[in-house]
Formats: sequence, C-alpha cells, structure tokens
Amino acid sequence: MRFNLNNSLLLTAEEKEIISGKLAGRINKDGDLIITARKERTQHQNRMLAIEKFFTMILKALEPRAERVPTKPSPASVTKRISEKRTRGHLKQMRKDRGEDQQ
Repeated sequence: MRFNLNNSLLLTAEEKEIISGKLAGRINKDGDLIITARKERTQHQNRMLAIEKFFTMILKALEPRAERVPTKPSPASVTKRISEKRTRGHLKQMRKDRGEDQQ
C-alpha cells in the first residue's frame, strides 16, 4: 500500500514534516509512504492489515515524545563515590610520600 505524503490534504505541513522525519526509512523519493502486510493468505485481509498498520504508524509518529526527567544520584551512591575518592587519594598520597624518602 502506498500513501503519498506530499499530496495529502488531511495532514498539515508540520505533521508531514514530523512524519517524514520519523518514518524516513519507509518513504521513497516520490514522497510515498510504503506499507506492506503479508501475514494473511488473502490479498483483502493483507490490505486491511496494511490499512490498520498505516493508521497506527501515523498516530505513533505524531505522538509527542515524552520528555526525559533528569534524575539525581542517591545519597548512598554519593557517599560511596566520595569515600572511594578519599581512599584513592590517600593511596596516591602514600605513594607520593614514599617517593620523596627514597630520593
């Protein structure tokens, strides 16, 4: 099944741009959105599946993406990180002190 995205009167220019960006792999040079369905044995059933697939793809492409909520590290992980840094710094300080004695 083919749907010409560029000549569609149902979609606004903004919606066409969003769909063409998200479904770029399914759109050919002519601006046709290509949908295939080969699950059933009859052509009619496959055509119905393709139409259903088309509507779900369009709705999913036009659905706004959920914004990421930034998370903070837990207090326990912060404490652990600082403790490990302190241990590592102490080890390096010990190496530094030992090197001065030998010279």
